[in-house]
Amino acid sequence: MPDNDNDNDNATTLFDFVFNFDFNLDFNLNFNFNFNFNFNFVFNFDFNLDFNLNFNFNFNFDFNFNFNYRNHLSHRLRRSQQLPSSSRYLPTLSGLFTLGETMSRILTIAMAVHQDLCGPWMTVELVREYFPELVKDVEFLMIDNASTTEHGEALRNYVSKSFGRTGDGWVANYVSAAPRKSTSLRNLAFHCAETEFVLCVDSHVILRQGSLTKLIRFLKSGAAANDLYQGPVYSETGGLYGTHMNPAFRGGNFGTWGVMQDTDGKHTFDENMAQPFEIPSHGMGLFMTRRDTWLQFPISFTHFSGEEGYTQEKYRVANRATWCLPFLGWKHFYGHVGGKTSYPNTGLDKLRNHLIGFRELGISTELPLEYFASHVLGESTGEQRELLQQSIKTVVDNVERIFAGTSITANPKPFLGFPIRINDRSRTESGDYREFERILPTPGS
Repeated sequence: MPDNDNDNDNATTLFDFVFNFDFNLDFNLNFNFNFNFNFNFVFNFDFNLDFNLNFNFNFNFDFNFNFNYRNHLSHRLRRSQQLPSSSRYLPTLSGLFTLGETMSRILTIAMAVHQDLCGPWMTVELVREYFPELVKDVEFLMIDNASTTEHGEALRNYVSKSFGRTGDGWVANYVSAAPRKSTSLRNLAFHCAETEFVLCVDSHVILRQGSLTKLIRFLKSGAAANDLYQGPVYSETGGLYGTHMNPAFRGGNFGTWGVMQDTDGKHTFDENMAQPFEIPSHGMGLFMTRRDTWLQFPISFTHFSGEEGYTQEKYRVANRATWCLPFLGWKHFYGHVGGKTSYPNTGLDKLRNHLIGFRELGISTELPLEYFASHVLGESTGEQRELLQQSIKTVVDNVERIFAGTSITANPKPFLGFPIRINDRSRTESGDYREFERILPTPGS
């Protein structure tokens, strides 16, 4: 639970405990617990048990409630009961405080943060600098799963000192989340946001000038459906990096950048194009959708990877779509000090997440298994290779148990019919996607 700055009278603390258990056990457990608790906070228990346990509890509780909640936050408690009950989808929210004037806004810019101050500071301050006219339309939300670290304390102090005191009207919310290191942490953005729409960005993304103003205009026009919206990503030099991702495995990941073309096969994408266009996949460094219709990331994903391609196809399976908004340009910082991330990023995690995602959506798991197994094994030999092969088998068996007894409709043509490939020059089916990318109208037509 973060400590509020003593001289900040605008801080409000909210405890929102939601416990969901979804176990499938084929054996009996017997517990004998003896607890003596003295609490000064509130518990909300929501048990969903699918098995029989024999408990013998001896509790001695001494509760002292003294909480004042802001009325405008109370609906978060109600919404928590509306989230999917399966433990695969529900991270734990351990604490929240809100700073700044509450206003009727339309968009939350949310970011999940892990041991980072400079990234979110850059993203937030550039929005305040580039888009001052949107002060009454936008608020910020930072979800920190390392709030007790030096980085977490520094980020909390930045929020407390930079919002609510300056009088400029900007609003920021800070969430201290359970120390879960996976993409599912971003589900909390949709649980905690108070606006109709949520724009999730990585905590080191820069929005191009004019992009956010056009997005707010798009939202206020009523043109946004219950679909997923993304935008073209640009390089540091300002060149177009990609309008979408193609469903190809390369570089230890799933997804290769592509640029939609006109019918003549020329890369004539223009950010001033009037119409959004449907895309097969995209990077998840920036995406937007309506808060109350968000399709959850599965909490069964572990650590890094798995959401790209999966999320876009999940919307299509639900009879929705994923669109590229030509005006919503952004830049992404890809560097890491020492070449290493501050979070786990292993081939086994990637294998597991992609097997789960493909199985859930009815897509054949043959290629992700082939590719990531090869990526994990690498050049290993002898005993080391045998151990890695056993680890791969364990991952596959665990995924099979997750879906045991589940009937899933086959999805023979995912990703808008773009073929799934392993992008390897030695493979005959490897190649570019230019023949599939020629779906754009000529700009201005």
